Amino acid sequence: MSSLVVPSKLGSLCLKYVNVTVMDIERILLSCSVLENLCIVGGYHLTHIKLPHSPLELKHLEVSRCPHLLCIDILAPKLVSFIHHGDPVGELNIRDASFLSELTIGNGLYIGEVVAPACDSFSKYFSQLKYLSWSLIVNQSYTVSKFNLGIDNPRSMKNLTHLRISVKSNHDESLLGWAHLIEASPLLQKLHVKFDEKHAKECAEELGRTLPQDVTFRYTTA
Repeated sequence: MSSLVVPSKLGSLCLKYVNVTVMDIERILLSCSVLENLCIVGGYHLTHIKLPHSPLELKHLEVSRCPHLLCIDILAPKLVSFIHHGDPVGELNIRDASFLSELTIGNGLYIGEVVAPACDSFSKYFSQLKYLSWSLIVNQSYTVSKFNLGIDNPRSMKNLTHLRISVKSNHDESLLGWAHLIEASPLLQKLHVKFDEKHAKECAEELGRTLPQDVTFRYTTA
């Protein structure tokens, strides 16, 4: 796809399981001056999205299931929402995203810690987020590494109104580690927790007991 050509006035582009290269993405971002919505899913050979000094018009960006992606470093002053599912990106730097209000992070097919790397990259924007969604594989078994069990001492989430946590687990995991995030969110109005295991009710109710009475809480099972 090295000869990829796209209209310069393209406003929205979705590339799902297309063999795009680093140069393809750079060409798209630099040549499409009004591109506001970009979705890249399953870019197996994509390793870098790096334009730290060229302000982009992007408002909505999804980059998911790109297992060899090492770096996202972009200047996105108009970005409103960012979605990433899959292997943590070694260098993830969204610069000057003063309008970022919606963030979605998930494991995808990756089994391991995704919460800590995401916090390293996005905690500077936590105070402005209104919507935050985690789609996680959770594990705290004593026989394997523990991961995705919550956020210790999170920064203030003073504008967060809606929190979603979707959990896949093979063990009877507690979600009380996520109570710290709830406590840091004084304007929280909705909490939606989704499980895929039979112990969902007990885990959800355990977390629900930490909530203020004015927060709408519901849990579902897959």
